Amino acid sequence: MKIKSEVNTYILPILSGLHLIQEINCRDEFLECLNSYFGLKKKTKCIITNNENELITPKEAEFIYIPSTTDVSQIFEFKNKTLLNTELEKFISENPLMYTTIETIRQNYRSLLTDEGMYKFIGILGYGTKVDIEINTANFSISKILQALRIETESMTTQEQFMILYNLQLYLKRKQFCIIYIDFLIDEETLEWLNRIKSKNTIILVSNNSIEDYMAEQFDSIIILTPNDYIETIELDKSQSKLISYALHPIVFTHPEYQNQKIIDIMRLFEDKTSSFSINFITDNDVKAFI
Repeated sequence: MKIKSEVNTYILPILSGLHLIQEINCRDEFLECLNSYFGLKKKTKCIITNNENELITPKEAEFIYIPSTTDVSQIFEFKNKTLLNTELEKFISENPLMYTTIETIRQNYRSLLTDEGMYKFIGILGYGTKVDIEINTANFSISKILQALRIETESMTTQEQFMILYNLQLYLKRKQFCIIYIDFLIDEETLEWLNRIKSKNTIILVSNNSIEDYMAEQFDSIIILTPNDYIETIELDKSQSKLISYALHPIVFTHPEYQNQKIIDIMRLFEDKTSSFSINFITDNDVKAFI
């Protein structure tokens, strides 16, 4: 996949699977291109093609990204026109037999008009007048009832909250090919979840900055992304993955003077800023001693 902005070209040499990504001075534009293109935004200045330079239309895939800076706690309220309210209302409408309580609420709502207290309230409103006051029910709104709901998050970790929201997005876009980008801090539970959600219809990109280096063995590859129309592919044994992940972390990568010779040697492999790199992790590799 090639992502072309007005100035730069980014190459993603991957299909489905679970991949680490380390952007070199290009993260913001790269994410904006994916978001604006597949989000069908009118102001997009990017073009995305496949490996044969054939145009990928914006409707051929979905881009799912919830920035780690998002205050997700606010999203778990079912306020009017929020994601949870809108999608639960739609889910109820599509599956009425699974929500029989809704009809009970609807009937009880109408029965409110026949309560003794309602007649007394009407009497208060019309006291001393000849006005014949009649109160009728308006259209029954499931959305208004849902606004009283809230998912309790006090006992949840930040990772669990993000996973729940990604699950909702994946369900909503389940019929589409999805490119998923994740940059919240990854823990062991999140790793298990990532392996459960990966499929032939998803590309999962996890920021290398979000993991502990030992976790790299759980991934199929790592992409070192630069804004250049060239990529070099390397195969390394999975046992080398944590060293690669560590060496590419921005703090480490920009301060080689504090590293041992082995880490410095790894950095030198990728110091060519005119090329992106795709490192595929394999389990049986003759170049095991490459590093």
